[in-house]
Amino acid sequence: MKSVLSTLMCCLALGLSGPQGQAEELSRRISLEQLQTMFGKIRSETSWNADGPLTWSYFFLHHELPRLEMAAAHLERSGYEVAGIGKVQGRPLFRLRVKKTETHTPATLDARNTEFYEFAATGGFTYDGMDVGP
Repeated sequence: MKSVLSTLMCCLALGLSGPQGQAEELSRRISLEQLQTMFGKIRSETSWNADGPLTWSYFFLHHELPRLEMAAAHLERSGYEVAGIGKVQGRPLFRLRVKKTETHTPATLDARNTEFYEFAATGGFTYDGMDVGP
C-alpha cells in the first residue's frame, strides 16, 4: 500500500521563476506514463476497482493562507469538497486538500492534472499532485 501511495504523490518545488524555473516545473509535472504506472499498481496491489469511482484528493501549496482560501472557495463552487487546509508541519507553507469521488483513466487524470497546473499557475500557487483511495 505504501508503494502505491508513494507512486500516487508528486510534489513540486516552490519558488521557481524565470525560464529555468519554468523548465524545472515542467519536468516535475506528473506525466501520462507515471499515471499509467499508477493505475497498473492500483490494479495489481489493491482490491480497488481502478475503472470505477474512487475518491481523488488534489493538493495545492502556498506560503500565504488567504491565497489558498480563495482557491478553496473556487474549487468548492466547481464541485470539490474541501477536505483540509492548514500549515505544513516543519515548513513555511500551507496545504489545501480538496477531494471528489469520480472515475478516471490515466488520460482523464492527466487532463485533470493539466487543468490544476494551469489553475495554480494562474492563481500564483502550486499544484502538488493527487492521491487516491477507495
